Amino acid sequence: MSIEHMVSQSSDDSGGDMIAPRKEDVMGKEFKTIELTEEYYMSYAKGIGFSVRKDKLVRNSEGRVCRRRWCCFKEGLRNEKFNDGSDKIRPLKPITRENCSAHYCVCYEKKRDVFVVTNFEPHHNHQLVTPLESPYLRCNRVVRNSDLAQAVGMRRALFRTCQTYEYMVDQCGGYLNVGFQIKDMYNKLDASRREILLDGDTEAALSYLKVKGAMNTEFFYKFSVDEENRLGNLFWRDSTSLLDYITYGDVLIFDSTYKKNVYDMTLVLFVGSNNYRSTVMFGCALLQDKTFETYKWLLETFMASMKDKKPISMLTAGDEAMRKAIDDVFPMSNHQLCSWHVSRNAQNNLKDDELLRNFQACIWEPFALDKFEKKMVGFAGKSEYSETKRMVGNDVCKKRLMG
Repeated sequence: MSIEHMVSQSSDDSGGDMIAPRKEDVMGKEFKTIELTEEYYMSYAKGIGFSVRKDKLVRNSEGRVCRRRWCCFKEGLRNEKFNDGSDKIRPLKPITRENCSAHYCVCYEKKRDVFVVTNFEPHHNHQLVTPLESPYLRCNRVVRNSDLAQAVGMRRALFRTCQTYEYMVDQCGGYLNVGFQIKDMYNKLDASRREILLDGDTEAALSYLKVKGAMNTEFFYKFSVDEENRLGNLFWRDSTSLLDYITYGDVLIFDSTYKKNVYDMTLVLFVGSNNYRSTVMFGCALLQDKTFETYKWLLETFMASMKDKKPISMLTAGDEAMRKAIDDVFPMSNHQLCSWHVSRNAQNNLKDDELLRNFQACIWEPFALDKFEKKMVGFAGKSEYSETKRMVGNDVCKKRLMG
Protein backbone atom coordinates (compact mmCIF):
# COMPACT_ATOMS: atom_id res chain seq x y z
CA MET A 1 0.00 0.00 0.00
CA SER A 2 1.42 3.39 -0.98
CA ILE A 3 2.06 6.10 1.52
CA GLU A 4 -0.21 8.55 -0.32
CA HIS A 5 -3.13 6.13 -0.04
CA MET A 6 -2.55 5.64 3.67
CA VAL A 7 -2.39 9.38 4.25
CA SER A 8 -5.66 9.95 2.52
CA GLN A 9 -7.22 7.05 4.47
CA SER A 10 -5.88 8.48 7.76
CA SER A 11 -7.25 11.89 6.82
CA ASP A 12 -10.69 10.40 6.31
CA ASP A 13 -10.58 8.60 9.68
CA SER A 14 -9.40 11.57 11.71
CA GLY A 15 -11.21 14.31 9.89
CA GLY A 16 -7.97 16.27 9.51
CA ASP A 17 -6.15 17.42 6.44
CA MET A 18 -2.84 15.57 6.45
CA ILE A 19 -0.53 15.67 3.46
CA ALA A 20 2.57 13.46 3.33
CA PRO A 21 5.69 15.18 2.00
CA ARG A 22 7.03 13.95 -1.30
CA LYS A 23 10.49 12.43 -1.56
CA GLU A 24 11.84 15.38 -3.56
CA ASP A 25 10.52 17.78 -0.90
CA VAL A 26 12.39 16.04 1.91
CA MET A 27 15.68 15.41 0.10
CA GLY A 28 18.11 18.23 0.84
CA LYS A 29 16.17 19.55 3.79
CA GLU A 30 18.46 21.20 6.38
CA PHE A 31 18.41 21.17 10.19
CA LYS A 32 20.62 22.95 12.71
CA THR A 33 20.82 20.05 15.21
CA ILE A 34 20.48 16.28 15.17
CA GLU A 35 17.66 16.57 17.70
CA LEU A 36 15.58 18.68 15.30
CA THR A 37 16.29 16.17 12.55
CA GLU A 38 15.01 13.29 14.65
CA GLU A 39 12.00 15.28 15.85
CA TYR A 40 10.99 15.98 12.25
CA TYR A 41 11.04 12.30 11.24
CA MET A 42 9.33 11.18 14.45
CA SER A 43 6.50 13.66 13.85
CA TYR A 44 6.20 12.47 10.25
CA ALA A 45 6.09 8.81 11.34
CA LYS A 46 3.45 9.53 13.98
CA GLY A 47 1.24 11.28 11.45
CA ILE A 48 1.66 8.57 8.83
CA GLY A 49 1.26 5.63 11.22
CA PHE A 50 4.46 3.65 11.72
CA SER A 51 7.10 3.26 14.41
CA VAL A 52 10.73 4.32 13.98
CA ARG A 53 13.89 2.45 14.90
CA LYS A 54 17.29 4.11 15.23
CA ASP A 55 19.79 2.50 12.87
CA LYS A 56 23.37 3.41 11.93
CA LEU A 57 25.28 6.13 13.76
CA VAL A 58 28.68 7.49 12.69
CA ARG A 59 30.77 9.98 14.69
CA ASN A 60 33.85 11.91 13.67
CA SER A 61 37.15 12.15 15.55
CA GLU A 62 35.72 14.93 17.71
CA GLY A 63 32.83 12.75 18.84
CA ARG A 64 30.21 14.68 16.88
CA VAL A 65 27.50 12.89 14.91
CA CYS A 66 28.34 13.14 11.20
CA ARG A 67 25.87 10.56 9.85
CA ARG A 68 22.61 9.15 11.20
CA ARG A 69 20.02 6.75 9.81
CA TRP A 70 16.51 5.94 10.99
CA CYS A 71 14.34 3.18 9.58
CA CYS A 72 10.89 1.65 9.86
CA PHE A 73 10.52 -0.73 12.80
CA LYS A 74 9.61 -3.50 10.34
CA GLU A 75 12.89 -3.24 8.40
CA GLY A 76 14.83 -6.48 7.94
CA LEU A 77 13.85 -10.11 8.55
CA ARG A 78 14.14 -12.42 11.53
CA ASN A 79 17.16 -14.72 11.48
CA GLU A 80 16.23 -18.15 10.17
CA LYS A 81 17.69 -19.93 13.21
CA PHE A 82 15.06 -18.24 15.40
CA ASN A 83 12.12 -19.36 13.23
CA ASP A 84 12.33 -23.02 14.27
CA GLY A 85 10.57 -23.49 17.61
CA SER A 86 10.49 -27.30 17.64
CA ASP A 87 13.16 -27.56 20.35
CA LYS A 88 11.83 -24.67 22.45
CA ILE A 89 9.42 -24.89 25.37
CA ARG A 90 8.03 -21.39 25.08
CA PRO A 91 6.12 -20.36 21.95
CA LEU A 92 7.94 -18.14 19.46
CA LYS A 93 7.34 -14.42 19.58
CA PRO A 94 5.20 -12.97 16.78
CA ILE A 95 7.12 -11.95 13.68
CA THR A 96 7.41 -8.15 13.51
CA ARG A 97 9.94 -7.74 10.68
CA GLU A 98 8.63 -7.61 7.10
CA ASN A 99 11.72 -6.34 5.26
CA CYS A 100 10.31 -2.83 4.90
CA SER A 101 12.64 -0.48 3.01
CA ALA A 102 11.41 2.86 4.42
CA HIS A 103 14.26 4.89 5.90
CA TYR A 104 15.63 8.40 6.49
CA CYS A 105 19.31 9.46 6.44
CA VAL A 106 21.10 12.72 7.24
CA CYS A 107 24.73 13.85 6.98
CA TYR A 108 26.54 16.70 8.69
CA GLU A 109 28.07 19.44 6.52
CA LYS A 110 30.89 21.02 8.48
CA LYS A 111 31.27 24.11 6.31
CA ARG A 112 27.67 25.23 6.80
CA ASP A 113 27.24 23.59 10.23
CA VAL A 114 23.95 21.92 9.27
CA PHE A 115 22.49 18.43 8.93
CA VAL A 116 21.25 17.66 5.42
CA VAL A 117 18.83 14.90 4.42
CA THR A 118 20.71 12.68 1.95
CA ASN A 119 18.32 9.74 1.60
CA PHE A 120 14.60 9.33 2.16
CA GLU A 121 12.42 6.35 1.26
CA PRO A 122 8.72 6.93 2.12
CA HIS A 123 7.16 3.70 0.82
CA HIS A 124 6.19 0.82 3.15
CA ASN A 125 5.32 -2.77 2.26
CA HIS A 126 2.98 -3.34 5.23
CA GLN A 127 -0.25 -2.03 6.69
CA LEU A 128 0.14 1.24 8.61
CA VAL A 129 -1.74 1.97 11.82
CA THR A 130 -4.66 4.36 12.19
CA PRO A 131 -4.37 7.79 13.87
CA LEU A 132 -6.08 6.36 16.96
CA GLU A 133 -3.40 3.68 17.26
CA SER A 134 -0.37 5.81 16.39
CA PRO A 135 0.13 7.37 19.88
CA TYR A 136 0.60 3.87 21.31
CA LEU A 137 3.51 2.96 19.06
CA ARG A 138 6.74 2.49 20.97
CA CYS A 139 8.65 5.43 19.49
CA ASN A 140 5.79 7.82 20.32
CA ARG A 141 5.58 6.90 24.02
CA VAL A 142 7.97 9.23 25.86
CA VAL A 143 7.81 10.25 29.52
CA ARG A 144 9.17 13.80 29.60
CA ASN A 145 11.20 15.19 32.49
CA SER A 146 8.32 17.47 33.44
CA ASP A 147 5.96 14.46 33.63
CA LEU A 148 8.49 12.57 35.76
CA ALA A 149 8.91 15.52 38.11
CA GLN A 150 5.15 15.81 38.51
CA ALA A 151 4.81 12.08 39.19
CA VAL A 152 7.60 12.17 41.80
CA GLY A 153 5.98 15.14 43.51
CA MET A 154 2.59 13.47 43.64
CA ARG A 155 4.17 10.27 44.97
CA ARG A 156 5.63 12.27 47.85
CA ALA A 157 2.11 13.55 48.50
CA LEU A 158 1.06 9.86 48.86
CA PHE A 159 -0.66 9.63 45.46
CA ARG A 160 -0.43 6.22 43.82
CA THR A 161 1.10 5.97 40.36
CA CYS A 162 -2.19 4.94 38.76
CA GLN A 163 -3.90 7.98 40.31
CA THR A 164 -1.13 10.26 39.03
CA TYR A 165 -1.50 8.84 35.53
CA GLU A 166 -5.27 9.37 35.51
CA TYR A 167 -4.74 12.94 36.66
CA MET A 168 -2.33 13.56 33.77
CA VAL A 169 -4.83 12.05 31.34
CA ASP A 170 -7.47 14.52 32.55
CA GLN A 171 -4.96 17.39 32.24
CA CYS A 172 -4.11 16.47 28.62
CA GLY A 173 -7.69 15.81 27.55
CA GLY A 174 -7.55 12.06 26.95
CA TYR A 175 -5.31 9.03 26.65
CA LEU A 176 -4.30 9.91 23.10
CA ASN A 177 -2.78 13.21 24.19
CA VAL A 178 -0.85 12.16 27.31
CA GLY A 179 2.05 10.77 25.25
CA PHE A 180 2.74 7.51 27.11
CA GLN A 181 1.08 4.58 28.87
CA ILE A 182 0.93 3.83 32.56
CA LYS A 183 3.53 1.06 32.13
CA ASP A 184 5.98 3.64 30.75
CA MET A 185 5.48 5.78 33.85
CA TYR A 186 6.11 2.79 36.14
CA ASN A 187 9.33 2.02 34.26
CA LYS A 188 10.51 5.63 34.35
CA LEU A 189 9.82 5.95 38.09
CA ASP A 190 11.62 2.67 38.75
CA ALA A 191 14.69 3.81 36.77
CA SER A 192 14.67 7.11 38.65
CA ARG A 193 14.51 5.33 42.00
CA ARG A 194 17.42 3.07 41.02
CA GLU A 195 19.57 6.07 40.11
CA ILE A 196 18.75 7.74 43.43
CA LEU A 197 19.46 4.52 45.31
CA LEU A 198 22.84 4.16 43.57
CA ASP A 199 23.97 7.59 44.73
CA GLY A 200 22.45 6.98 48.17
CA ASP A 201 24.11 3.59 48.56
CA THR A 202 27.48 5.07 47.64
CA GLU A 203 27.19 7.79 50.26
CA ALA A 204 25.96 5.31 52.85
CA ALA A 205 28.84 2.90 52.19
CA LEU A 206 31.48 5.63 52.39
CA SER A 207 29.90 7.06 55.56
CA TYR A 208 29.92 3.61 57.16
CA LEU A 209 33.60 3.08 56.28
CA LYS A 210 34.44 6.54 57.60
CA VAL A 211 32.80 5.73 60.96
CA LYS A 212 34.66 2.39 61.12
CA GLY A 213 37.93 4.24 60.51
CA ALA A 214 37.16 6.71 63.30
CA MET A 215 36.46 3.84 65.74
CA ASN A 216 39.60 1.87 64.80
CA THR A 217 42.79 3.61 63.71
CA GLU A 218 44.04 0.42 61.98
CA PHE A 219 40.96 0.23 59.77
CA PHE A 220 41.82 1.20 56.19
CA TYR A 221 39.75 2.15 53.15
CA LYS A 222 40.40 4.02 49.94
CA PHE A 223 38.33 4.83 46.88
CA SER A 224 38.67 6.48 43.49
CA VAL A 225 36.16 8.36 41.33
CA ASP A 226 35.56 8.32 37.57
CA GLU A 227 35.22 11.17 35.08
CA GLU A 228 31.64 11.84 36.19
CA ASN A 229 32.75 12.14 39.82
CA ARG A 230 31.06 8.83 40.69
CA LEU A 231 32.52 6.01 42.72
CA GLY A 232 34.99 4.08 40.58
CA ASN A 233 36.95 1.63 42.77
CA LEU A 234 36.72 0.89 46.49
CA PHE A 235 39.10 -1.08 48.74
CA TRP A 236 38.83 -1.79 52.48
CA ARG A 237 40.29 -4.03 55.19
CA ASP A 238 40.04 -4.12 58.99
CA SER A 239 42.68 -4.46 61.71
CA THR A 240 42.27 -8.25 61.92
CA SER A 241 43.09 -8.55 58.22
CA LEU A 242 46.28 -6.55 58.79
CA LEU A 243 47.42 -8.87 61.62
CA ASP A 244 46.57 -11.96 59.57
CA TYR A 245 48.48 -10.68 56.55
CA ILE A 246 51.59 -9.87 58.59
CA THR A 247 51.52 -13.43 59.98
CA TYR A 248 50.24 -15.48 57.02
CA GLY A 249 50.74 -13.17 54.04
CA ASP A 250 53.61 -15.00 52.34
CA VAL A 251 51.12 -16.55 49.90
CA LEU A 252 48.39 -14.24 48.59
CA ILE A 253 45.36 -15.36 46.57
CA PHE A 254 44.03 -12.65 44.29
CA ASP A 255 40.47 -13.77 43.48
CA SER A 256 38.47 -11.78 40.92
CA THR A 257 36.19 -14.54 39.61
CA TYR A 258 33.04 -13.36 41.35
CA LYS A 259 30.05 -12.08 39.39
CA LYS A 260 29.25 -8.38 39.13
CA ASN A 261 26.73 -6.87 41.53
CA VAL A 262 23.62 -4.83 40.72
CA TYR A 263 25.80 -1.75 40.15
CA ASP A 264 27.94 -3.59 37.56
CA MET A 265 31.01 -3.65 39.83
CA THR A 266 33.28 -6.67 40.25
CA LEU A 267 34.02 -8.06 43.72
CA VAL A 268 37.69 -8.89 44.36
CA LEU A 269 38.96 -10.72 47.45
CA PHE A 270 42.48 -10.97 48.87
CA VAL A 271 42.63 -14.22 50.84
CA GLY A 272 45.19 -16.60 52.31
CA SER A 273 45.52 -19.62 54.58
CA ASN A 274 46.58 -19.77 58.24
CA ASN A 275 48.48 -22.54 60.06
CA TYR A 276 45.19 -24.43 60.59
CA ARG A 277 44.59 -24.44 56.81
CA SER A 278 41.60 -22.16 57.30
CA THR A 279 40.85 -19.32 54.93
CA VAL A 280 41.68 -15.85 56.19
CA MET A 281 40.54 -12.59 54.60
CA PHE A 282 43.14 -9.92 53.88
CA GLY A 283 40.95 -7.37 52.09
CA CYS A 284 38.03 -6.70 49.75
CA ALA A 285 37.47 -4.44 46.78
CA LEU A 286 34.80 -3.37 44.30
CA LEU A 287 36.15 -2.53 40.84
CA GLN A 288 34.52 -0.74 37.93
CA ASP A 289 36.47 -2.77 35.33
CA LYS A 290 39.29 -5.30 34.88
CA THR A 291 41.93 -3.20 33.17
CA PHE A 292 45.65 -2.93 33.91
CA GLU A 293 45.24 0.56 35.41
CA THR A 294 42.50 -0.61 37.78
CA TYR A 295 44.44 -3.68 38.92
CA LYS A 296 47.57 -1.58 39.42
CA TRP A 297 45.66 0.93 41.56
CA LEU A 298 44.24 -1.92 43.63
CA LEU A 299 47.59 -3.67 44.21
CA GLU A 300 49.32 -0.42 45.14
CA THR A 301 46.50 0.42 47.53
CA PHE A 302 46.65 -3.05 49.05
CA MET A 303 50.42 -2.85 49.56
CA ALA A 304 50.11 0.62 51.16
CA SER A 305 47.46 -0.65 53.56
CA MET A 306 49.67 -3.60 54.58
CA LYS A 307 52.71 -1.53 55.65
CA ASP A 308 54.44 -2.26 52.29
CA LYS A 309 54.78 -5.99 53.05
CA LYS A 310 55.01 -7.84 49.74
CA PRO A 311 53.92 -11.46 49.27
CA ILE A 312 56.38 -14.15 48.26
CA SER A 313 53.90 -15.87 45.95
CA MET A 314 50.57 -14.89 44.37
CA LEU A 315 47.88 -17.18 43.00
CA THR A 316 45.48 -15.80 40.38
CA ALA A 317 43.08 -16.91 37.66
CA GLY A 318 45.61 -15.97 34.96
CA ASP A 319 43.98 -12.77 33.65
CA GLU A 320 46.42 -10.97 31.33
CA ALA A 321 45.79 -7.47 32.72
CA MET A 322 46.15 -8.85 36.25
CA ARG A 323 49.45 -10.55 35.34
CA LYS A 324 50.90 -7.30 33.98
CA ALA A 325 49.81 -5.38 37.08
CA ILE A 326 51.41 -7.98 39.38
CA ASP A 327 54.67 -7.87 37.41
CA ASP A 328 54.66 -4.09 37.70
CA VAL A 329 53.80 -3.78 41.42
CA PHE A 330 55.27 -7.05 42.77
CA PRO A 331 58.16 -7.84 40.37
CA MET A 332 59.95 -10.10 42.90
CA SER A 333 56.88 -12.21 43.78
CA ASN A 334 56.23 -15.61 42.21
CA HIS A 335 53.05 -15.44 40.14
CA GLN A 336 51.30 -18.83 39.83
CA LEU A 337 48.01 -20.02 38.38
CA CYS A 338 45.32 -21.33 40.71
CA SER A 339 45.10 -25.14 40.58
CA TRP A 340 41.33 -25.01 40.21
CA HIS A 341 41.58 -22.83 37.10
CA VAL A 342 44.33 -25.03 35.63
CA SER A 343 42.10 -28.06 36.19
CA ARG A 344 39.07 -26.38 34.65
CA ASN A 345 41.05 -25.29 31.58
CA ALA A 346 42.28 -28.87 31.18
CA GLN A 347 38.69 -30.14 31.24
CA ASN A 348 37.73 -27.65 28.53
CA ASN A 349 40.69 -28.32 26.23
CA LEU A 350 41.78 -31.95 26.72
CA LYS A 351 39.35 -34.19 24.86
CA ASP A 352 41.11 -37.46 25.69
CA ASP A 353 39.67 -38.87 28.94
CA GLU A 354 42.80 -40.85 29.83
CA LEU A 355 45.01 -37.85 29.17
CA LEU A 356 42.75 -35.69 31.35
CA ARG A 357 42.86 -38.22 34.21
CA ASN A 358 46.68 -38.31 34.08
CA PHE A 359 46.86 -34.54 34.12
CA GLN A 360 44.40 -34.27 37.02
CA ALA A 361 46.48 -36.80 38.92
CA CYS A 362 49.59 -34.66 38.41
CA ILE A 363 47.77 -31.74 39.99
CA TRP A 364 45.94 -33.28 42.92
CA GLU A 365 47.49 -36.61 43.90
CA PRO A 366 50.52 -36.75 46.27
CA PHE A 367 53.75 -37.94 44.61
CA ALA A 368 57.42 -37.95 45.38
CA LEU A 369 59.34 -35.50 43.20
CA ASP A 370 60.97 -38.16 40.97
CA LYS A 371 57.66 -39.98 40.38
CA PHE A 372 55.91 -36.70 39.66
CA GLU A 373 58.50 -35.77 37.04
CA LYS A 374 58.11 -39.18 35.36
CA LYS A 375 54.35 -38.71 35.20
CA MET A 376 54.77 -35.30 33.64
CA VAL A 377 57.19 -36.71 31.06
CA GLY A 378 54.65 -39.42 30.23
CA PHE A 379 51.95 -36.82 29.96
CA ALA A 380 54.16 -34.79 27.63
CA GLY A 381 54.63 -37.72 25.29
CA LYS A 382 50.91 -38.39 24.93
CA SER A 383 49.78 -34.78 24.52
CA GLU A 384 49.22 -33.41 21.00
CA TYR A 385 49.86 -29.85 22.12
CA SER A 386 53.50 -30.18 23.13
CA GLU A 387 54.32 -26.47 23.57
CA THR A 388 51.12 -25.73 25.53
CA LYS A 389 51.66 -28.89 27.56
CA ARG A 390 55.24 -27.93 28.36
CA MET A 391 54.22 -24.50 29.65
CA VAL A 392 51.38 -25.88 31.75
CA GLY A 393 53.54 -28.73 32.97
CA ASN A 394 56.30 -26.38 34.10
CA ASP A 395 53.75 -24.30 35.98
CA VAL A 396 52.33 -27.39 37.67
CA CYS A 397 55.86 -28.50 38.58
CA LYS A 398 56.57 -25.17 40.21
CA LYS A 399 53.34 -25.31 42.19
CA ARG A 400 54.07 -28.85 43.41
CA LEU A 401 57.67 -27.99 44.35
CA MET A 402 56.41 -25.03 46.36
CA GLY A 403 54.16 -27.36 48.31
